[in-house]
Amino acid sequence: MLKKPKGSPFHAIFSCAFLATLGILVLALTVFTGAVRGQKSAPYEIVANELGGPRTGEITRRHIFIYWDESSFDLERVIQEIKNLSDEYATPKNLRIAVYSDREMLERLRKFEANPIGIQFRQDEAGRKAELEYYSRVYPSRQGYFRVDYARNANYEFLDHNPDKNSPRTERINLKNFAPRSASHGKPSGSENESSSRSDNISAGAITSRLANLADTPFAANESEIRIWIAFNSFHRRGLVIEDRNQTQIKYFPGTLDGSCGPAVRSLAPFSADVSEDWDARELIEEEHPRDTRWVDPDGINLVVEVRVGKGYRIIAYSVDTDTPKGRELIERVRKLEKEYDIQLLP
Repeated sequence: MLKKPKGSPFHAIFSCAFLATLGILVLALTVFTGAVRGQKSAPYEIVANELGGPRTGEITRRHIFIYWDESSFDLERVIQEIKNLSDEYATPKNLRIAVYSDREMLERLRKFEANPIGIQFRQDEAGRKAELEYYSRVYPSRQGYFRVDYARNANYEFLDHNPDKNSPRTERINLKNFAPRSASHGKPSGSENESSSRSDNISAGAITSRLANLADTPFAANESEIRIWIAFNSFHRRGLVIEDRNQTQIKYFPGTLDGSCGPAVRSLAPFSADVSEDWDARELIEEEHPRDTRWVDPDGINLVVEVRVGKGYRIIAYSVDTDTPKGRELIERVRKLEKEYDIQLLP
């Protein structure tokens, strides 16, 4: 057998090829190891990045679901990552990002948001019990883990977070347009910070319900409007809007979505005389409604009534399980509305 001399060109070419191949393998191994190391050190995981819109096929919204390990759940870092994603996904303008430290609760939210069917429960004791049981099973718990809910559209950008994972109370950080409102916007009950947060939530609720913000809408002296909201800080709120301008118009929001993935709305007939007396805007704006001591969770199931008469504006708010006489009286008025129209507002 012929042996190639060590100094031959063949040997040199073979050696260079071998070294080049070895270098590529080492580089590939380094990149792979770095990628694996990066994956292991990342404290969060994008579980789902979903697009949606009306049935015509147009994409009008995005919802990103993120699981973030509790051991490294740092609010400042979470906000920075949310801002990065917001910049990355500039369109469509409607963007929501949910960051949860509990994977099961995140999956509950994802499935709940994807469900296009709204369930109406009977308005009796058995129906209300079934509703509470249903939502406790399918909707994320409001405590026991850290969560940040971010929302953006053409008009606003904010996020809600719970500083204490064992409390349902959330705090809002306004990133665009929503400066806290002072008590001068009306006569809301409670502390100024509490009423400011509540006003911000109502403003966001108006936009997601495709309504103008009642506190900022100009009215003539003889015009009025009442808005009754239940769970007003939820994306699935129920409500009733009573407009009294040229003629009385009543709109019911059942808390479900329509074909364009916006809030479903149904027009109702005018009140009977009995119910009409309960919802006289000019009397309601002057009624005394002391602070509800059970108002502890702005994200909870609460009754919120907005009243606008001419330039006057007022917010009245009670927990649905309030024990105050005025609160119970107002809830009974809402029950009469439900009976009048065979609709569901309260749980």
